[in-house]
Amino acid sequence: MKKKEVSKQAPSKQTGPPVRRPKSDASTLRAVHPQQPRRLPKSENHKRLGAELRAIRERAGKTTREVAKPDGSFYASGHIANVEGGYATFPKSLLLAYSILGGDYVSLVAAAEKLSRYETRTSSQTDPDDDALRSGLADPTSLESLLRRGYAIDANEDTNYFGHNRAPIRSVHQVLIRPLLPTARFFVCRYGYDDDRRPGVLSIDTISGCEVARVQESQYGVLDIVLAFDQDNLDDLNRCTLSWVINYRTDVAASPQMIVGTKARIPRISKRAQFSEPALPSKIWWFRDTDPLRAHVDPKLAQIIPINSSAYYFHDFVDAETELCGLVWKWAD
Repeated sequence: MKKKEVSKQAPSKQTGPPVRRPKSDASTLRAVHPQQPRRLPKSENHKRLGAELRAIRERAGKTTREVAKPDGSFYASGHIANVEGGYATFPKSLLLAYSILGGDYVSLVAAAEKLSRYETRTSSQTDPDDDALRSGLADPTSLESLLRRGYAIDANEDTNYFGHNRAPIRSVHQVLIRPLLPTARFFVCRYGYDDDRRPGVLSIDTISGCEVARVQESQYGVLDIVLAFDQDNLDDLNRCTLSWVINYRTDVAASPQMIVGTKARIPRISKRAQFSEPALPSKIWWFRDTDPLRAHVDPKLAQIIPINSSAYYFHDFVDAETELCGLVWKWAD
């Protein structure tokens, strides 16, 4: 049986335009499988603070492999690059390392905490009471406890002036605050003079960055004050500086102490005192404790501030939280 022969035909010639098959070149692959987007910093403020850390390190002449930990080892170079690029958070231990390289620890911590607060504020999980909080922050007659939720204090400084009769003349106050919500407009403070509790002894004058929105005086001369500030005047780290004067109209000598109590953490508190002859201290020291009864216990040598001819004394307290701190002295005979 003969096999049937199958004739082989030559392939037909294509008469139309050539059909181009897609090439699996790099451009086609990118179109089908796009590259991951370039990594971006967590925020512009993260990028700015990271750049500040990089500048501190470079001024110190250190590489990313030469940022030391407290235990003497070194941070991974990649981690330092992430932090300085604004891709990571800023733990205090790392900020301490940069302060050793020449940075200002208090300022760096304040900036990092601001970023943390804003991240919390803008997170997707919102407080059901946010609307009430925001509206309450815009009203100076709201409860003081509510108004305080609108800001954090980064620094608190006061200078107290005493006359020749040991009585206070005035105290000059300056605070550095970070608004935590866009509607925050009011700062709350309270003053009293325990040695003369008559109404009318104290009064307030603003200096800069604020104006008086509300003042209430109790029957014991305590002033509850609400100061209005403007968030349009924020600095590069989204902070406001407010300053004012508390005036004293009294001849009653002051108890020998200036002590302030804190609840929320304050990165820096500065207490300063200027005395006038002949009402000078014979001994003065700084105090920091949770027990007010220990203020007048004989201080340790490190707490004593040397007597000087200018009669001006001060001490700075770092990271004060739920404690008392200030200056204590003994009047000269």
